[in-house]
Amino acid sequence: MQKSKIITAIIGLAIVAWIARPQLEPKLRETFSFLLSTTSTKGVVVTNTPQRPPARGEPTNQKKIPVAVTITKPKPVIRQQPIFTGGGALVGPTTNAPTSEATTLSVASDITLTNQERASAGLSVLGHNTLLDTIATRRVADMFDRQYFAHNSPNGVTPSDVAKQVGYAYINFGENIALGNFASDRELVTAWMNSPHHRDNILGTNYTEIGVAVSQGMYKGENTWIAVQEFGRPQSACPPIDDTLKQTIDTETVDTKTREADLARRKTELDSLPHRTQAEITAYNQKADEYNTMTQELNALVAKLKNEIAQFNNQVNAFNACLGP
Repeated sequence: MQKSKIITAIIGLAIVAWIARPQLEPKLRETFSFLLSTTSTKGVVVTNTPQRPPARGEPTNQKKIPVAVTITKPKPVIRQQPIFTGGGALVGPTTNAPTSEATTLSVASDITLTNQERASAGLSVLGHNTLLDTIATRRVADMFDRQYFAHNSPNGVTPSDVAKQVGYAYINFGENIALGNFASDRELVTAWMNSPHHRDNILGTNYTEIGVAVSQGMYKGENTWIAVQEFGRPQSACPPIDDTLKQTIDTETVDTKTREADLARRKTELDSLPHRTQAEITAYNQKADEYNTMTQELNALVAKLKNEIAQFNNQVNAFNACLGP
């Protein structure tokens, strides 16, 4: 009977030990989740990768820190500088012509004759833009005031500078200038058409608008005319690029790198923590939960950033396609 009681007691102790065993093992098996970010040359791909079976005392799903997330933005090169084409300085007749209706140049007639030349060449006519008129008027006045005849002023101010001053944003921009006592608008436009570079501007396929200024005044002691044609294709003719989106991408890219560095530090700290006793396991799991939450937040940011980069690149591609070769 005593022997039977001893055997019963041993069995009872074994059962108690077996019941208590799960309480001594790490609880990480219940708390860990797995998120893995991998690099890609065209963005970041978030994947779930099955892990090896855990060794005794390890969490069931070993969570790893995302590898260094490299955001690659394969955006096309934006043509940052608009194109300006100067036709050169055309000097016409210098003999003073008598003042009469026949020798009066006009903006409307100049534009009409220019569009007739384009129509004859099978090109679309140019729309009249008053901002381009303003640029041309300032250019004529400046040449008379400073007594020069060129596309750039003596102090280095260019037609593009004047366009910026009046708020004309362009993709393509060109200028023809002429000095002389032309008998008529027809003679003036014909003189430009006979000059290869001026003709290229008049028949330019990249232009959609025109502005003109003509004025008579004293130049180098002679009473003469200065005429200016401004050709343009406004920036609004092409799809816009969202500069605010680009700034957001740059800010979030920096934020991503900062978060990666912080996660790497936390992962190193996690790896160094002991998890033998129940108290150590509890502390370990608390740190692991924080790490998991931050990893999820990083992966969400990376996914958002990838979409924003794709959107920005689509805008750039559309803009560059509009610019043409």
